[in-house]
Amino acid sequence: MKPRTPTRPALPAGPLAAPLVAPPAARLATRHAARLATHRAVRLATHRAVRLATHRAVRLAAAPHDARLATTLTSRIATCARIATLARLATLTRIASLTRIASLTRLATCARLATCARLATCARLATLTRLATLACLATLAAAAAAAAPAAATPYDDGERLQFTGVVTDVGGKPVPGIQVVLELSRHAFSLRELRRTERDARRIAATTNAQGAYSIEWPWDDYFNRFQVLAGVVVRHGREDRLEVLEREDVTGRVPAGSPIVSAIVIHNRAFVDRWREVMASVQSADQRQVYEEMGTPDDVKRVTYAGRREEAEVSWWYFTAGKVYRFHAGRLDQVERFDPVQRF
Repeated sequence: MKPRTPTRPALPAGPLAAPLVAPPAARLATRHAARLATHRAVRLATHRAVRLATHRAVRLAAAPHDARLATTLTSRIATCARIATLARLATLTRIASLTRIASLTRLATCARLATCARLATCARLATLTRLATLACLATLAAAAAAAAPAAATPYDDGERLQFTGVVTDVGGKPVPGIQVVLELSRHAFSLRELRRTERDARRIAATTNAQGAYSIEWPWDDYFNRFQVLAGVVVRHGREDRLEVLEREDVTGRVPAGSPIVSAIVIHNRAFVDRWREVMASVQSADQRQVYEEMGTPDDVKRVTYAGRREEAEVSWWYFTAGKVYRFHAGRLDQVERFDPVQRF
């Protein structure tokens, strides 16, 4: 009897008749397995090729007719081994160098951090020391102020004090028209500057008469503890008036003795006063007053006269620092000239 051939069962019609498709996970597993198999095959082939080359080199070395070729292959294999050894040594050297550099960088960073920390600590200690010193000084000053008895003065608050005297030159002649200023201030120890300072200065002015005498009255205020008498003239610089102080005298020690407080002031630079008077006497016309208001007191005044004429032909005002000279004829501004500014000595 003939053997029966097995028949494939028929697939049912409908959805079950569609071809089977592998899920995505199965596909990924398949691809990964294929890649692994490929890599393994390449590795095996490489190893086999190396082995075959080595065996061939050995065989060729054994064969007398191919001794040169065997020597060449052997030298090439030795060269490759040396190159691989040198590459490994170079890699190890680089790794060691990088490790040393990293270690030195870390050490330098640590040293910098330590230095910054020390500096910050020193700055904090210095600040704390200063604060402690200021606190001690404030405590000592408060204790001294509380322990010291109040200074006895013969004046009541608001009582009128009189400061009077005479202003003369070195020859004893009176100097009229001089401005005398009484300067009051508070002289005390400053904790911020760590020294004695003057603050809250006030000034009261008077002008000497034809005999050079002056008199200033002031209501007593125990807040002020320093008294000075200044003598000088008012000089205009640009649009600002400033007292040019010629003499200064401290009369603080005379105040507790009682009023009036008398002081004799001696002006040593009489030539400056005479020159200032000459300048002020030249301010007469409207043009001259306008120039004086804008430029201030001139540094020098020059007069030009002609023989046989009583009136001046020209008056020139020189401003050396501004580099200008104003020329007046009969009080009228005639010309303004410019030159290089000059600093007076």
